[in-house]
Amino acid sequence: YNGERVEAYVLYLGGDAHERRLGQTYAKKIPRALVVPVIRALLAVYEDLTLAGERFSATVGRLGTEAFFPIVAQILDGTHVALPAVRSGRLVVIGNGMAGARFVEELSARTSETFVVTVLGDEPHGGYNRIMLSGVLGGFRDAGEIVTHPPDWYADRSVELHTGVRATHIDRETKTVTCADGASHAYDALVIAAGSRPFIPPIVGLDGANVYVFRTLEDCERIRSAAQGAHSAVVLGGGLLGLEAASGLKALGVATTVVHLAPTLMERQLELSAGAALKARIEALGIVVRTGVRAVAAYTDADGRGIELAGGERIAGDIIVVCCGIVPNVELARDAGLAVERGIIVDDGLETSDPAIFAI
Repeated sequence: YNGERVEAYVLYLGGDAHERRLGQTYAKKIPRALVVPVIRALLAVYEDLTLAGERFSATVGRLGTEAFFPIVAQILDGTHVALPAVRSGRLVVIGNGMAGARFVEELSARTSETFVVTVLGDEPHGGYNRIMLSGVLGGFRDAGEIVTHPPDWYADRSVELHTGVRATHIDRETKTVTCADGASHAYDALVIAAGSRPFIPPIVGLDGANVYVFRTLEDCERIRSAAQGAHSAVVLGGGLLGLEAASGLKALGVATTVVHLAPTLMERQLELSAGAALKARIEALGIVVRTGVRAVAAYTDADGRGIELAGGERIAGDIIVVCCGIVPNVELARDAGLAVERGIIVDDGLETSDPAIFAI
């Protein structure tokens, strides 16, 4: 081939099993249009499973055809997702949240890719479990207890971790990522795991100094600091995050009210009777719950601070915590010219409109 002697080996997918070297046949007929995709997929499996210097025939002999036939079935059924074209080189991961950290963890456990990995995280520490933030807010857990991937974890796996830096620009032509600190990182493959940020509804006064969001460890610290001198708090939003924030504030000794626009708590997950049962449970904890009401303003005047409802009723709140959903961070991808709708558009293999860039 091209003047070079190479091994050619046939993996038989039909015929008499007794006459085939591999000792097993594949029963389904492969349409002519799928023959080349099947061969490419089989070779990709071989590249993943082979040992150093091992020929295709030896790999099949060692593993048996059972390691290869499932990929054929996936192609015939239309469920096969091709492996990325880039399997080695410089890999940059934008985002060190739960998705980004877990991706690096999975990648580190694989031997078929040989990437030099750089992780860019805008928070000043390693990866942690956001689900446990309410425990940190309420003082039930120390911040260190929810850290899942400390900086040493990355160092032990030869992953270059940059904390407290925000990626600001992706140049697809030069394949570089620029950060707010001016640093530039070249990539052969790029993974965008930028996550999301809190949604702030267009309500007058939510830009006040006593208004907080609940998304990060730093948010927990800010809310805990504010709670030291607070008597009352209002949580906007009765979804899971809002209820967790309310629980944490209550644990800090702050009288807390949850204000929710929908007629039932966690309406995306619960039907009316289940939502009513949850409301009763939350109220039994000493948290006031107001559902089916609309906040129109956050006020600060001679009467104090808090939230004003559509009917003119006021609910006192020295602290206001906004938990009204999230907005995907797609600006980097959009500015780079990638296909974006409400989120970054990917295929079944998480590949974006640029074959060198993936999003999770």
